[in-house]
Parts: sequence; structure tokens; C-alpha cells
Amino acid sequence: MDRIKLADLYERFMVAVEVLATSRASLQRRLEGAYRSFIDIEPKDFDDEEMQATFEQILSRLTRVQHGQIDSIAATCRQMSDEEAAEIADFILSLFLRIAEKHHSSS
Repeated sequence: MDRIKLADLYERFMVAVEVLATSRASLQRRLEGAYRSFIDIEPKDFDDEEMQATFEQILSRLTRVQHGQIDSIAATCRQMSDEEAAEIADFILSLFLRIAEKHHSSS
């Protein structure tokens, strides 16, 4: 992965983690906000198969209710339990930590 793309992924997921950690909204609403920080990222943007799989898992779990791109996120998040929301937040944090590790080792 080139350094520019890696830096972009790092910044976007850092924002996602910040939203998850600092907002006073419900975890489900924080997931919506986190998603907005990486809305235009695609699995192919990752050069690591494990990272791609984790990202695909996040996307599939956040978009399982179909109502258009943004609306499906909101609809899905409204329907999920606190436990499921926490699992997805954990996936986002784990992916960010892997991105951060690659980002810092490439600097």
C-alpha cells in the first residue's frame, strides 16, 4: 500500500475511533458517525487480505438493512443491540490499530 493511501486510511479511521470514543450519543449513533468518516473507502483500498476481510465484515454488519447508502446505515444501527454495536465498534478499533501499526512502520 502506498504511503499516501495508508496515511488517508489512518486519518479516516482515527476520526472514526475518535467519534466512537468521545461522542455522548448512543453507541449506535456513534457507529453512524464513525461510518461517515470512511464512507467512500472500499475493501480494495486495503492491500492486506485480513484487513480487507475485517473491513468487509464492518460494512456488511452496518448495511444489512437496505434503504440507500446512508439511510441503510441509520436503519441498521437503529435495529442493533448494544452488544452488536459494541462488537462492530471493536472491529473498527482493531482495524484502526492494524492501520496505525502499518502507518507508523512505514514512516
